[in-house]
Order: sequence, then C-alpha cells, then structure tokens
Amino acid sequence: MRYKFTDKVASPVPAILQGIWAAVGEGNASFVIKGSRINYPQSSRTYPFSLSRDTLIIQYDDYQGRFQVRLHTRDTLILGDEKQFFYRFKK
Repeated sequence: MRYKFTDKVASPVPAILQGIWAAVGEGNASFVIKGSRINYPQSSRTYPFSLSRDTLIIQYDDYQGRFQVRLHTRDTLILGDEKQFFYRFKK
C-alpha cells in the first residue's frame, strides 16, 4: 500500500509522518518529526519544515532543503530522488 500526499500548497504535516525514523541498517534515530519540526538527535539540531505536495521543505540555518517524500508503508519512508529508505522506530 502506498500513501500519497496530494495537497497543492504547503500544509500541516500529516500525523502519519510524525515519529522517530532511522536509516536502513542504523540502530539509532536519524531524525524525529514532531509537529512541524524535524530534529536530528546526533547533532542536537532542530529545524522547522513544511510539506508541499510531495515535497518536504526543511529550513536549515543557511539554506532550504527540498526532498521528495513518499511513504511506502506506514513504517517505511522514502526521501529524495536517491531513494533513501527510513524505518519508523517502534515504541
């Protein structure tokens, strides 16, 4: 099952994206999405972001990162053209 993001303008972050995500093969969290902020635990940095259509827009300190975002399943997130896979940490 694939989830689509079809909003045509920036919108609130869907609840389905909220949570703790880890890259394939990693034992630690790569990032945490909570509300409209993304936290990178390894660097202790948090940044605001928004979602526009299928694009995650992160406002870093000195640039704006734009990543295509797609959920393959409820617990598998695919980011960017390079197809970086992340899995949701279970509590």
